[in-house]
Amino acid sequence: MRQPKSRRPHELDVLPRVTPLRRLERSRRVPRRTFVRLVAILGTAALALAACTGTSTLARSQLPEVSPSPVQVIDVALSDTLRIDPATMAVKLGEPVRFVVKNTATVDHEFFLGDAAAQDQHEAEMVSLGGAIPEEMDGMSVPAGSTKTIDHTFWSTASVYAGCHVRGHYQAGMRATITVAQ
Repeated sequence: MRQPKSRRPHELDVLPRVTPLRRLERSRRVPRRTFVRLVAILGTAALALAACTGTSTLARSQLPEVSPSPVQVIDVALSDTLRIDPATMAVKLGEPVRFVVKNTATVDHEFFLGDAAAQDQHEAEMVSLGGAIPEEMDGMSVPAGSTKTIDHTFWSTASVYAGCHVRGHYQAGMRATITVAQ
């Protein structure tokens, strides 16, 4: 039988000692995977913040002046007879307009602003989505019995229309003409 090897006194001085303090230091270390995730999250947040505070290529003097609140308020009604009332509206070029859109109907409608090409494109989009109403910058869904607002500034004197593109509504005449005057 072999006897256990005895240690010499000088070998004890060389062995690392694990003291309670060293155990505590090791337990406080952040695992590598957690550290990498934390760095990735902080880096992404820094990039997002930098993107939000970036400078524009246009000088401030080149941007059109927009007043903070709407100059003109237009009350609009969407009805069961598939009509937008008023059927014609007049707005001023470059002045903010707030459309207060009330759906007095028993079915959902939408209110979409755009020229004839934008109306056609939106109609095609609605067909491709199977009738689902996407929320867009120039339009909104207006559920039955509700009232919503949309603020818009017209920058061109071209003909503009407001329309509802729920299946069959636009073709049935649910649209209004908006005249933009200088």
